Amino acid sequence: MLLYGDEVALFKGIVRQKRQSSYDIYFSEFHEEVVVPRYVLKSPIQEEVGVEQDIQMPLWYMRKNRLIPRTPNFGGLPNF
Repeated sequence: MLLYGDEVALFKGIVRQKRQSSYDIYFSEFHEEVVVPRYVLKSPIQEEVGVEQDIQMPLWYMRKNRLIPRTPNFGGLPNF
């Protein structure tokens, strides 16, 4: 069941801390650090702390954490 839709986009992020069921990820585009549960991530993630990488995230989660605007048309992010 898809509650919020299935739109995803790539974001640049740095894993700051690894936990049992989540990651603390710093998104350099937004200058914000967010706790992201593992089940939310849509791409494999390098578990090495401090390395910048491309992270595929659903847009609903980014909107929920107020990193991107809640409007449906957010600057032409590509869908995957």
